[in-house]
Amino acid sequence: HAGLPVTTAGKVESRHGCRSCTVRVPYNPPAGSTGGNMAPSLIIDILASLLLGSMVFFAAVVAPAVFRALEGDSAGAFLRVLFPRYYLWGMVLSLANLGVCLLHSPKGAVLMALVLAGFAYARQVLVPALNAARDRWRETDSPGDKARFGALHRRSVIINVAQMAMLVVIIIA
Repeated sequence: HAGLPVTTAGKVESRHGCRSCTVRVPYNPPAGSTGGNMAPSLIIDILASLLLGSMVFFAAVVAPAVFRALEGDSAGAFLRVLFPRYYLWGMVLSLANLGVCLLHSPKGAVLMALVLAGFAYARQVLVPALNAARDRWRETDSPGDKARFGALHRRSVIINVAQMAMLVVIIIA
């Protein structure tokens, strides 16, 4: 059997078609390779891209359109309904991608866990604090309350940008 071609599946085939001369040999993919199975990497990239695209669309299209189309109070009321759903959508996609990353990409899993934590923190802690700060600022019209709302809003923007950066790293890596 010397000189017979080895296929990628690890099967050595006889040149003359004899079944008894066809032998299976183990196929060991190169270190760091998925053995030809690109599906997990593709799923990770698709989920991260879908999440990143959703985030960019929300920040670049939805939020500005809301403020152009609706008056101040109406825009605020609409965003109070929309933001928890936005963060929940991010949590669902992050959790799904985290599951795939845990099985196939330890470094990706760390980044996805941070992205998920950002969405959970924003939805469960930051949104209620922002709403309370906004309500307080509207009641008092004080510069201190305005500054508190501004600081919380900046925090939400920083978290969002950091999440986008981590998603880009996941997609590129």
